[in-house]
Amino acid sequence: MDDLFPSRVIDRYSSPQALAEVTCAPVEVCKLVFEMGGCREGVEMIRSDARDMIVCEQRHAISWVARNYIGATFVQIGRALNHDHSVIVRSYDRARLLRKMDPDFCDMCDRLVASINRNTVQRTAARRGRI
Repeated sequence: MDDLFPSRVIDRYSSPQALAEVTCAPVEVCKLVFEMGGCREGVEMIRSDARDMIVCEQRHAISWVARNYIGATFVQIGRALNHDHSVIVRSYDRARLLRKMDPDFCDMCDRLVASINRNTVQRTAARRGRI
């Protein structure tokens, strides 16, 4: 087989590492997507263009936690969520507003932060785009 066309096909939804490799997003942000999605269908839904409130709030929580606790850029978060960075900026702003008004949303964000603390995230490496 020709080296220009590798025979290995990566299933982006098999693991956070596979998603990070395919999308060039930080692994730690992809771990948040998998943590929130829970299963293959959940991850696909989060990365889709679905606009129902639950999925949008999940994306908002991921963008807020990834920005504040991992230090990922909006472009990196957008790669993991399959959205443009401008959409992620609006999502982050919406998350900041929801954190002030909605205790359930705060709980969702806190659960994601707890998952980061369990996995000992390397925040500075993610901020520099090295993960």
